[in-house]
Amino acid sequence: MTEPTELCYPVLTPFKFGGVIVKPPAFVQMRRDAANAYIDAGVISNEDKAALVPDSDAEIEAQRLAKQQDAADQEAEAQRLAKEQTAADEQAVADRKAADEAKAAGSRKAGK
Repeated sequence: MTEPTELCYPVLTPFKFGGVIVKPPAFVQMRRDAANAYIDAGVISNEDKAALVPDSDAEIEAQRLAKQQDAADQEAEAQRLAKEQTAADEQAVADRKAADEAKAAGSRKAGK
């Protein structure tokens, strides 16, 4: 079995790496030969881990599409709930109007 080109190393103390300051708890990914200087300086541990394999383009696209579908589903549900609420509000107004008209008609009959 071949050794991975890059490995992940736990950060022990803050240091500048790749233009940013990394602080524990974190891992940095680099080649073993480059890591030796950081290990000697005591900023990363020599307990390397296999580097994470990046997702394939197909997996990334599938994740994007799944998120897009979730957002569309949430929007559709929000619209459905809004329509239901509008219908309920309209029915409440109609019921109130009918009750007011019935009350007014009862008052007219009592007044005759």
